Amino acid sequence: MAEIVDEGYRRYVAELNVAVAAHEAAVDEWRQALKKRGWPEGNPFPVPVTEDDPLIDVFSRVRAAEAAVSDVFARRPEL
Repeated sequence: MAEIVDEGYRRYVAELNVAVAAHEAAVDEWRQALKKRGWPEGNPFPVPVTEDDPLIDVFSRVRAAEAAVSDVFARRPEL
């Protein structure tokens, strides 16, 4: 891999790596929550939930992590 010489780009890559890792952790949490319910891997919908279901919180964290990755990616510096 080529060495990243621009400090701004280096910070961007580091921030993007953190955001992607947080997203991966949130997705893993989602998979584990589905697994606890006995839901088959690869087919998470439709998942029956109620308004106070903890799955809603887990899914919200996944969506927030997705938004964070998109936000960082949108701020990428020009090369």
